[in-house]
Amino acid sequence: ISQGGPAVQWTYPNETNPLGLEGASLLTVSSFSQGRFGKYQRRLWKGFQHAKELGLPVVIDLRGNAGGQSARMEMLWRHVATARRQLPFGLVAKQSPETLRDIRRHFKRLRKRWVDKHKDSSQDARYIYDLAHLPMGEVDTLEFGAQPLADWRFKGPVCLLMDGESASATVSFAGAFQHERRGPVFGEPCLGPQQGTMGNPMLKVLPESGIVVSMSTAIYMAEAQGDWTNPSPVRPDVFIPQIWRNEDALRANLQTWIDSHPPAK
Repeated sequence: ISQGGPAVQWTYPNETNPLGLEGASLLTVSSFSQGRFGKYQRRLWKGFQHAKELGLPVVIDLRGNAGGQSARMEMLWRHVATARRQLPFGLVAKQSPETLRDIRRHFKRLRKRWVDKHKDSSQDARYIYDLAHLPMGEVDTLEFGAQPLADWRFKGPVCLLMDGESASATVSFAGAFQHERRGPVFGEPCLGPQQGTMGNPMLKVLPESGIVVSMSTAIYMAEAQGDWTNPSPVRPDVFIPQIWRNEDALRANLQTWIDSHPPAK
């Protein structure tokens, strides 16, 4: 999947569909970190509004999406959610000199005033505040509240595409999508366990080789799951092996699903 262009791209029935589909809107989200958050939010909002006007199914393509910011994944979920859900359920974090330095770099000036003012009313502010005040060497689990269902959400038929390169925040989205039975999932098992994924990465340079490695400093729990001894990936409802070279099978399965959902009147 190409990472070029905007992270959020919509294709409607009157446009050339890269998958050759007919009768559906195609939403491709290539990254949950690329580009400005405001533009990401606006593209989602305008696209789903137009999809509602068309009254057609929506195909969400998260193939090759390696994840990124949890807030962007949560925003996408709010557009298609059918039930209140804690997504993610919680965050397990350990304070170290590196994590403390990183959080303090963000927790200052205007943001610090905003966090101090809203820490009792905003779960995002509480999350930043608790991490900034976590004692050195200690581990804490921060639980998130369930987001209310949005009146503007898309209520029509939705299906999801994923592959072996769908990772991190994409795994959390796929797990919630499948658990709530929002629609069928097509493709391959994703890259990561359905219990949750690692997050808040920090880059370290190995002193001898100069190789840069990315190390996670937290665990994002997608669900209230205490057993991590048997992690298993989210598996698709319709398995399409070697999906990158088997687009004919993907297209045929998707079109069959689309045809089973006639336009809303």
